Amino acid sequence: MRTLRLKSGTHLGHFEILGDIGSGAMGEVYRARDTKLGRDVALKVLPASVASDADRLARLRHEAQMVAALNHPNIAQIHGLEDAVDVHALVLELVEGDTLADRIARGPLPLGEALAIAAQLAAALEAAHDAGVIHRDFKPANVKVRDDGTVKVLDFGLAKPVERQDRSGAQGAVRSGPGSDAPTMRSPLASEHGMVVGTANYMAPEQAQGKEVDKRADIWAFGVVLVEMLTGRRPFDGATLPDTISAVVTRTPDLSRVPAQLHRLVGRCLDKDPRKRLRDIGDALSLVDDLAAAPRAPGARRWFWPALTAGLSVVAAAALWRWSQTPVAPASPVRFQVDAPAGTEFNYTYTGTAISPDGRSLVFRLATVGGAPMLWVRPLGSLTARVLSGTENGDFPFWSADGQSVGFFSGGRLKRVDLAGGAAIGLCDAPDIDTALTSGSWNRDGVILFGSPEGLRRVASSTALPELIAPVAVADGETGYGSPQFLPDGDRFLFFVRSSDPVRQGLYASALSDLRTKRLILATDRKAVYVPNEGGDSPYLLYAQEQTLLARRIDGRSLRFDGDPAAMAAGIALFPPGFHASFWVSAGGVLAYRTTASDKPRLTWVSADRSRQSEPDSDDFYTHVRLSPDATRAALEVSDGTGNMDVWIWDFARHSKTQQTFDTRPDRTPVWAPNGHEIAFSSIRTGVFQIYRKDLNTGQPEVALTTGPSNKIVMDWSADGRYLVYVDRDPTTAEDVWALPVGGSRQPFPLVRTAGIETNPSISPDGKWLAFETSRSGRPEVYVQRFVDSQTGAAEPGARWQISTQGGGRPRWSSDGRRLYFLTLNEAAIFVADIRATAAGLEHDPPRVFAEIPVMLDTRSPYDVATTGGRLLLLERTINQGTPLIVVTNWIAE
Repeated sequence: MRTLRLKSGTHLGHFEILGDIGSGAMGEVYRARDTKLGRDVALKVLPASVASDADRLARLRHEAQMVAALNHPNIAQIHGLEDAVDVHALVLELVEGDTLADRIARGPLPLGEALAIAAQLAAALEAAHDAGVIHRDFKPANVKVRDDGTVKVLDFGLAKPVERQDRSGAQGAVRSGPGSDAPTMRSPLASEHGMVVGTANYMAPEQAQGKEVDKRADIWAFGVVLVEMLTGRRPFDGATLPDTISAVVTRTPDLSRVPAQLHRLVGRCLDKDPRKRLRDIGDALSLVDDLAAAPRAPGARRWFWPALTAGLSVVAAAALWRWSQTPVAPASPVRFQVDAPAGTEFNYTYTGTAISPDGRSLVFRLATVGGAPMLWVRPLGSLTARVLSGTENGDFPFWSADGQSVGFFSGGRLKRVDLAGGAAIGLCDAPDIDTALTSGSWNRDGVILFGSPEGLRRVASSTALPELIAPVAVADGETGYGSPQFLPDGDRFLFFVRSSDPVRQGLYASALSDLRTKRLILATDRKAVYVPNEGGDSPYLLYAQEQTLLARRIDGRSLRFDGDPAAMAAGIALFPPGFHASFWVSAGGVLAYRTTASDKPRLTWVSADRSRQSEPDSDDFYTHVRLSPDATRAALEVSDGTGNMDVWIWDFARHSKTQQTFDTRPDRTPVWAPNGHEIAFSSIRTGVFQIYRKDLNTGQPEVALTTGPSNKIVMDWSADGRYLVYVDRDPTTAEDVWALPVGGSRQPFPLVRTAGIETNPSISPDGKWLAFETSRSGRPEVYVQRFVDSQTGAAEPGARWQISTQGGGRPRWSSDGRRLYFLTLNEAAIFVADIRATAAGLEHDPPRVFAEIPVMLDTRSPYDVATTGGRLLLLERTINQGTPLIVVTNWIAE
């Protein structure tokens, strides 16, 4: 039996049907004329499933009587029940105006308007809860907003019985869009224990799980509605009802678009544990009132917002709106220092820090003595930090939009870790060939962008293959994209473009919806950070000019500057080989930065007796070093401070150097030919790194290998001169080790190619063994295998021997091939292991410490081994990694 449809002019008792208002899950709704009292009302004709069930109808009568006893200006009244032979209807107050769902469908509400509505909603819920009435289906579709600003909550105590099927047969499909009315699951009129009651998107977790609920379920729904008003989006949504329920129970809402001053209120309302949730909606009303700071007469707490007349409602709402648009003097800035916990040091000064979107927590990279660096998190309100499990060697951290997870890069992989606990999850390969561009940004839809020499890549926050969505324009001299940052709308983003043309290098804007268009925002050689300035009058862009941190107003729509920059801090640490500057900022108004006086690595000799001797200081920034076969010279990768690198040769006897490459694009990782007169290096001249050769006396660089679209980083040249070994960045197998015959066919072939990351190969002096670094065990370790068959010239299959035991990388052989050196994971110590070839293969002793000395981080070759004397030449890290973080709250007040 279906619900009876009534035509205009039909009489139901003394009510005359005037027209159809609409249909809902609880039946058809009509505009009717009360002929006895001469007023228009709303008649809700109940569905047959209710009208024909005596028990459910009796419960409905009981609840209607309770709601009818409520007398509050923000609650739509129930005038009574009308019974006819085949029809049962609720007689309701007729409220003109749009629903709140209709209002939200037009876009997010301004803060003042949202607060005015929220206060009235909280007042209505408080009155009902005090009378023992729980709404159970509180949502925007059940709220009317009159033209004068008065809010009326509908259907108190009366939820909607509905079970729907989507076309695939899945029960409870949810219609998307802020204005749609998502379905409920079961009827509260059939409220037996265990039945789920309410509308999926607004259910509290305990409600969605079929547990008994109390007024705290309404408090949860109030928080959901408040977020939806401010953002225009439901915080919990899914393609089907099961998806939505799962989101309610497991997902942390994204509050990145909610003003920071409301995070505490929303967070207390949306605590998944009802025991930790706000216990009384009156507390929410108090918090809203505090935000509004509106004057009230003593004792008028419950009745402040409800106006006795429409005129007073308009005045109250307008006054609150005007207040919310008036700038409030922010609190004075507060500066304080964050030191590394005892037994640890900050590592790395330029990259390993990020502030949560709400400005309440820091994540930073710390290393213990002799241990691998890991990511730690510290709430600013706490004196202690805790390590994030599974983040060994993690760097370049960035937060999810909801502040509940951290993305990071480690071992050539992009990973994520949830602050609530659990193992770190690998998302995709992200080989760190060019750490100058490594960084990420995570929007509220779960999309992550990260940089690379090839361009910007996109990946979902669940495991997936990355997609190159914005390739570099090689014809324009572009050599990489990095430092992406989503803007608050989650579609537009800023990113850094590295280019050999200084005019084209800088900060650009684009959008996921229009990737073909990009526009230069700021010409700069450093990263820049957009700050929404939530609750303020305009956003800011923060960027480094030389070593001064600047803040400049920028229009959030046009992304054009408004006014002159203001200096925020001096002496900011910079990373010359890349585009990093040591500052971080959050939408919540918190700034963190580090300063440094010296950050250039020093060329230092370390002998077997652990004595040290440094070469004369230089103004250059070295990022790679390889010794000539006779150890009289060193091939260096030198940064010019703008992101470009060239190859130079340092002569130890003359204490002088000569430049060997002059291209405007990076030339990197030089290695020596065994004759000492030639070098090979990798260059990005064609848009990706390829291998070149150069005679140091007479020749110009010539191509050695330019096949294929992947980056090729040369790492070693065999002592017999027959092979170059290099790392190939393959999109399907990440980084692999390959060999290139220098003569003959010159056809490259793989040496180590697995699903893991294989990198930093080194050939033994006798040409029989290949040492390399691999991440197959989950962290970098040093292995050795046979090199190539001397007769066939092909890769020689066979066993592999693990040399390091607690992680390690960057292996280098001694001149006699009897020792293998490698770095610890934090690159603060050098280990050595004795190696012996046997008839069965290879034997080695346990690794021991050779020297505890920090070397340059994130470079392919930060040290090399001399052919005589057992000495090592390394790029000694001179910067003080223990430099504390300086944190500034309310920095905008400056």
